[in-house]
Amino acid sequence: METFSGWERAKRVVDLVAGLSVIATMVFIALQWNEMHSGATDTHDLAIAAKSQADAAKSQADNTKIIAESAKAQAENTRNLALAATDQVTKLAAGVRESHALVKATQDTLSELRMNFAKDQRPYMWAKAMQPRFEENKPLLWDVHFINYGKSPAVHVVNCVVLFYGLNIVPEMTPAYRDTKCAETMTRTEAIAPPGDNIFTTASSNAVLTLDAIKVLKDTDYKIGLMGKITYEDTAGNKYVSTFCNLYFASGGVPGCEKYNEIK
Repeated sequence: METFSGWERAKRVVDLVAGLSVIATMVFIALQWNEMHSGATDTHDLAIAAKSQADAAKSQADNTKIIAESAKAQAENTRNLALAATDQVTKLAAGVRESHALVKATQDTLSELRMNFAKDQRPYMWAKAMQPRFEENKPLLWDVHFINYGKSPAVHVVNCVVLFYGLNIVPEMTPAYRDTKCAETMTRTEAIAPPGDNIFTTASSNAVLTLDAIKVLKDTDYKIGLMGKITYEDTAGNKYVSTFCNLYFASGGVPGCEKYNEIK
């Protein structure tokens, strides 16, 4: 049996411990390297997965952007269409207003033309008072001719005359008094007066004249007066009325009164 000194045994122990230490170190290094290798593989896989997710997120973001831009473009197109439609509606409304204005203007023009034509073609009846007739022991007589000065016949002609005579007749000669008297005598007739033709009537006093009365009435102004009314129609049924008023002058003139002479 080999015998070792104490130093040699100590050296051998040290060498054994050193060898074991080296082996342990190598095992540790191997284990660490293996762990690091596994960790690196996992990290790489995670990085690849993260990249894939990031790419997917970017793709989705890009798609969202494209959709947003498409929606914006669609909204802009819709807005433009709405503006165009609004403009078209505005133009149509303006056109309708213009059409209505044109129709109204045309209607007004036609109405004015009809009115002017009716005025131009209508009958115009007017009274022409003749000279009064004075005869002793006879009523005072005053003939009146109603002449159609228009361009069309006057139909359903009705006339009325009211004779005034005496010392102060002018205040009595009023439309109200004339209308009251005419209401008592005027009746609808079928009389027709063609253009240029005339219808005549005679106003008569209630009493006969004496020579003294004749002298006063004949030789003094404003002692005899005449008021009257003519109603008539045209062939279309439009109604008209003419009113007149005359006074007698001693000179023989038969002028119209200052008022109460109208053609309507």
